[in-house]
Amino acid sequence: LVGTVMSNLGFEKAWLCRGGSLTRTPVGDQHVYEAMLKNGSALGGEQSGHILSTMNGLCGDGILTALTIATLCKKQNQSLSDWMDASFEPYPQKLVNIPISNSQLNKDWKNCEPLQKAVIGAEQSMGSEGRVLVRTSGTEPVLRVMVEASDPQAVEDWTNQLTALAESHFNIT
Repeated sequence: LVGTVMSNLGFEKAWLCRGGSLTRTPVGDQHVYEAMLKNGSALGGEQSGHILSTMNGLCGDGILTALTIATLCKKQNQSLSDWMDASFEPYPQKLVNIPISNSQLNKDWKNCEPLQKAVIGAEQSMGSEGRVLVRTSGTEPVLRVMVEASDPQAVEDWTNQLTALAESHFNIT
């Protein structure tokens, strides 16, 4: 499977336990599409629900995806809710958008040493049970800080700490 950096860690772990592999790409269906071609993957998508499949020529057709899932549920005599409950348990995840008014700061967030050290600290603290993603938006002047972990309190604590550091660095009030 191909997913983006936003794909939930709980999904990835469940898929790996089933013997699958997941290739992560930057956000955007064009990146998913390119990785699917490169890897020969049959299925890929974004956490937003944009699914690409070889069944429909790698076209992100939402209606076709919904009909395919409905057909699978019908064949298995399962409700969509039951099917989703059996698929995986998503890890708690929190995403904060931090506005950045100066476009130069938008490009230089990686140079914020306190933020980088805190990200490393968060990743070390959570180990394989969590992750941090800090990235700029491709569509608006914001820095996105996403934390997910098996422990909801760790998600909240690390998101608050990382957001405060970023806001302090960029003098956001």
